[in-house]
This record gives sequence, C-alpha cells and structure tokens, in this order.
Amino acid sequence: MAVPTATVYLDVADWDARAQALGGTSNSLFAGFAAKLAQRSGRVRADDGWVTLTYPVNDRADNDTRANALKSIDVVVDPAAVTTDLREVRRRIKEALALGLGNFAEQEGALPLIPLTPKAIVKRLPADTVGAAALPVGCSNLGDLDPATACVDGTAADYFSVRLVAQNLTRRSPELKYGELHLTSGRIGGKLFIAVRGYEPGTDNLSSDLRDLVAKTLTDFDLTGIID
Repeated sequence: MAVPTATVYLDVADWDARAQALGGTSNSLFAGFAAKLAQRSGRVRADDGWVTLTYPVNDRADNDTRANALKSIDVVVDPAAVTTDLREVRRRIKEALALGLGNFAEQEGALPLIPLTPKAIVKRLPADTVGAAALPVGCSNLGDLDPATACVDGTAADYFSVRLVAQNLTRRSPELKYGELHLTSGRIGGKLFIAVRGYEPGTDNLSSDLRDLVAKTLTDFDLTGIID
C-alpha cells in the first residue's frame, strides 16, 4: 500500500524571518510546525493534548565503527502556543538534547534486538511497550544540504526534497498499527522543504487530505509555500 505523502517548499528567507519573529530558530519553527500539524491530524497525547516529537540524533564520533550510531530523543511540545511564541520550544529542545545524551547507552543495548523480534509478537505488544501510546511524531531535520545534492544530472534542480521510505507495507503491518506522522526537512537552493508522510487507521488516507492539513498548518504560521 502507498502511505499518503505531501511536500511543501518555502522560501528560506521567509521561513527564517518568521522563526525570528516568533522568538525561535529554523529548528524550533520546524518543531512548532510539526506539533501544529500533529494537532490538526489528531496525534496528540490523550491526557493533555501535547505532542511528542521524536528526533533521530547522530551519535557517531571519530573512528567510530558501530553499525548503528543513530539514537533518538523525545521533545514534548504544547501545540496551542507554537504559532505565537517559539521560545519554550527552543528551551525544550535544548533540554531534551541534554537529557537524551545520557540515555543513549540504554538505547544502544536495545536496538540490536529489534530486527530479531518476530512481527507476530510486535503486533501483540501494548502501545506503551512499543512507544506508541503518546502517538509520537517523527522529525528529521537535515539542516543545510550540499548544493551538489540537487544536481543529479549536472544542473541544479528547481525543487529537491528527501522523505521517509518504507517498503512492503500493508494495512496489517505493525509499523502502521497506531498510525504515523513523519516530517523530514532540509534547506537547499534557497528553499526549505518539509516532506510529510502520514497514516491514520480507519480513515480514507488520501494524499489530498494530507496536503490540505499541511496548507492549513502553513496558514496557522502565516506562511506560504508550494505544496506537492
């Protein structure tokens, strides 16, 4: 099955100006955008309506030969406030990074076991066991990309983006049991892209509906962009 996707392209200068106006940075505006989109998508915590953003973090150092040096941190954000003030989001990101770095050893011990766990068992695990109870939202912020990345045929592409890809998914796949929302962002060629992938069990799951949610979230932040 094809999971719905949508990609929005914005002018970098407009994005940075909006981030500054809200007391934030490009990173915190991306987090705020993800939180507001999650709220519109219904992926919020049941107890308080806040959003759990999950970020991958590169833990690889010089001469590091580990097969998997990618860890993750969680940032919990109030989506109600992100369209007017990003200072709290900035603080929470810094705090999560500081706390998360100390927990990477625990993650490293568990990660090798994941591919060895039968899918039949994963399907039976409760939501809190697999980290799905809070309906986490995946966020990958690639930052500034090398301009050569967008020159696959030797000339600069007008639009370039990177998105999450997963193979052989079905409606019964354990990865989709609790739905998903993932955003990937990067800056290249004077544009900032946000590639969104979202799935909600029991709904029509149309890319057109996801694009509509992205458009409404842009409006929430007084931003404009081209949505594909």
